Amino acid sequence: MASHPLPISRRVLVVDDNAAIHEDFRKILGGNTESSAELLAAERLLLGEAAPGVARPAFEIDTALQGQEGVARVRRALEEERPYSMAFIDMRMPPGWDGLETILRLWELDPHVQVVICSAHSDYDWTDVVARLDHSDKLLVIKKPFEPIEVLQCANALTRKWDNERTLRRQVEHLERVVEARTQGLEAANKQLRHLASHDALTGLPNRVLLDDRLSQAVAHAEQDGHSFGVAMFDLDRFKVVNDSLGHRAGDALIKEVAHRLAGVARGTDTVGRLGGDEFLFIMDRLAKHEDAEHIARRAVKALELPIRLDGVDLHTSASIGIAMFPADGKSAEALIANADAAMYCAKQRGRNNIQCYAEGMNSATQERVKLESDLHQALSLKQLELHYQPKVDTKTGLIHGVEALVRWRHPHRGLVPPGEFIPLAESCGLIDGIGEWVVRESCRQARAWQLE
Repeated sequence: MASHPLPISRRVLVVDDNAAIHEDFRKILGGNTESSAELLAAERLLLGEAAPGVARPAFEIDTALQGQEGVARVRRALEEERPYSMAFIDMRMPPGWDGLETILRLWELDPHVQVVICSAHSDYDWTDVVARLDHSDKLLVIKKPFEPIEVLQCANALTRKWDNERTLRRQVEHLERVVEARTQGLEAANKQLRHLASHDALTGLPNRVLLDDRLSQAVAHAEQDGHSFGVAMFDLDRFKVVNDSLGHRAGDALIKEVAHRLAGVARGTDTVGRLGGDEFLFIMDRLAKHEDAEHIARRAVKALELPIRLDGVDLHTSASIGIAMFPADGKSAEALIANADAAMYCAKQRGRNNIQCYAEGMNSATQERVKLESDLHQALSLKQLELHYQPKVDTKTGLIHGVEALVRWRHPHRGLVPPGEFIPLAESCGLIDGIGEWVVRESCRQARAWQLE
């Protein structure tokens, strides 16, 4: 938003060692003497500024007999935030500073003030004077004795010039503030975008992108320094039960609390991040052996033991944790994640709330699980699932009064896969709902077929 315009300043300082000269300036610029009408007419004739019948604005005049006094007035005016727009300065003012010294001191305080040198002497090299003063665009010279119209013309033109420059400076300052504010806004937006791109929106922890980068850096530093570090993969146990029974909002709250507790376990140089879903990755910096990593993992297990209250229910959560060490269990970020994941899967298979360090052969079990999961995705479309019906017999009458439908998977290469193997897999990979729907439809179809027999 543009700033409000300031009133035109017509403050004029006269620095001359002759008090009579002060009175001359007051008569010319004061606007209340008998010569005002004559000067106003001359001003209209020369400058074409004031319309007939409109009074010329009066200048506010201050005077000083010596340069030191004039500079003191300028300093006071700046402190009062009422600066002078211009100054008429005599060139010779014994016994104090001459006009040149006065102007230099004045411009040190206020480089914006317009200056008119007034001199009756011709022993100055004006080219040297202007070169020394430097501010040639703020400097005019008139010779004594001067005509009133000269003074009036200088005062009117230079106060207007000063005011225009002030307005321009304010506009530039305003634009600079606008640009700075927008730049800061863009920087903040870019910072937020970078954060969103590298951090999990729910927990605020590093996401997979940043974790990959941190892990690659950890590998590079470890290779350079020759130290070891650990990677732990966390998978919450029975998280799907919470999501299904209490809803996704409760599930999100649980994830946030788990993230907070895991972050509290991390040391200053460790990194805890969320890979997605209910999986977290813990990069444990500078560890000598597996036991050191297990110690940190046990602290994490301890942190998760306290119940988490959600929707009036105290939830007890736990995690299955797999650990891989650099360089013993992998020399690349990809290998470390794969082996930590294999160890985590092994921990889940061994009863959950369990910590397992990677060992040879774990990958084959993981690969087998991945292959089985891939086959399970095709089992429905290829009609590999079948129902076995177990009669429910009334022991008193010996009559069958119902059946229990038991789902089985007839794998083309493995044969009959027991439900204990593929049902947990279906739950973990999101296929259980589809299988359940198929079981309901197929059992209803079979029941109808029996009725028609």
